[in-house]
Amino acid sequence: MIQNERKRMWLYALTGMMLTLTTTGFARMSYGVLMPYMQEELQLTHAQAGLLGTFISLGYLFMVIAAGIFASRLGQKRVIVIGAFLVTLSLFGFSLVPAFGWAITNSILAGVGSAMAFVPLVSYMVAAFPQKRGFVLGLLLSGSGIAMLISGFIVPIQGALFNNFSWRFSWLIFAIISTLVTFFAAFILKEPKLAGEGEPAIGQKIHIVSVQKVTYQNKEVMKIALLYFSVGVAYLIPILFQTGYMLYVGIPSYLASITFAVAGLFGIIGGPILGGGSDWLGRRTTLIIALCLAIIGTLLPVFWPSTFIFLLSATLLGLLTGSLMVLIQAAVSEQVKTHQLPIAVGFITFFFATGQLIGPGLGGWLIEIGDHFSSAYLFSSFLYFIGLGICISIKFSEDDRKVQEKNVAGACP
Repeated sequence: MIQNERKRMWLYALTGMMLTLTTTGFARMSYGVLMPYMQEELQLTHAQAGLLGTFISLGYLFMVIAAGIFASRLGQKRVIVIGAFLVTLSLFGFSLVPAFGWAITNSILAGVGSAMAFVPLVSYMVAAFPQKRGFVLGLLLSGSGIAMLISGFIVPIQGALFNNFSWRFSWLIFAIISTLVTFFAAFILKEPKLAGEGEPAIGQKIHIVSVQKVTYQNKEVMKIALLYFSVGVAYLIPILFQTGYMLYVGIPSYLASITFAVAGLFGIIGGPILGGGSDWLGRRTTLIIALCLAIIGTLLPVFWPSTFIFLLSATLLGLLTGSLMVLIQAAVSEQVKTHQLPIAVGFITFFFATGQLIGPGLGGWLIEIGDHFSSAYLFSSFLYFIGLGICISIKFSEDDRKVQEKNVAGACP
């Protein structure tokens, strides 16, 4: 029985990982490595290029709270599959986009689909495997790192094979993969059941009072939401502008692409390592360590913009980007009951999406007025510092403290 449960955990976690790869990684993260080439062909300014990232976040923001409510009413699997389908349409659209206006439409669609897939997916995995929530969410979000890895290698591989890089062909590859993953998820995933209940968690009544208690009336959930906001503003700036920054300081494009791939490689292992580590060490300690390293990772290229430093920064930020999301979502899952989790995840993700909405456009604006990429990186590191202060003020759950006490005691002779 235990072996069957373990197999089920891995099957579901790997399915979730592939969904995250397409609905978050391809639809949102990969835009950063393709943006300079889209910018050149479509003749976009830095601000316009940043705005496309902002419109992806706008679509995400528009749908993120509704996604949690839809999941509670319609069923988590159904909403996940619909979101993955919308993302697939947006990826096909990006491969054909003729101008900035059409790119905006596809950006919004990608954001809407990403929210519909991601929000219920998080609560789905936590409800299915509550004792391994950190590890399972880590595996889930490592899909973003895989997408970054694939994206980073597409530029040099296409250039070597065809003597010409086409960003449109890259989006088409992403769309085909997304189609396959969507059908696979629709076949594998089953509607989850709440603990202690025999029926799938569909059609539960959502009361305004209960939503308020789960969200802004819960002080710790509100603090976690503000922490997620600061991370949301900060984390996309290095991802979106790293390639442009490296090209700006004279680093060859193939090295810039490889560096992006390195970030993706460490993003694959970062979530499971830090998420699983937080199951043992506790969310607070792991979050503090992660935020401190994120500050260092964003400051390094400001003072030493060399190939080695960009690689080091990409390693740190790749390790931490998905991990911070894992740790924050695992933390909020310990503040509410299981059946309230889709609402809580949607609420904090609304703040995260608001940060993402602000971050790319503001980053592009800071680069233009400062005439240098370092101004955006400094802003990102400052926001991580703000997040660190919020994290220290959060009262983590009794379960989190017990995990730390249990494992520290077990480590003593």
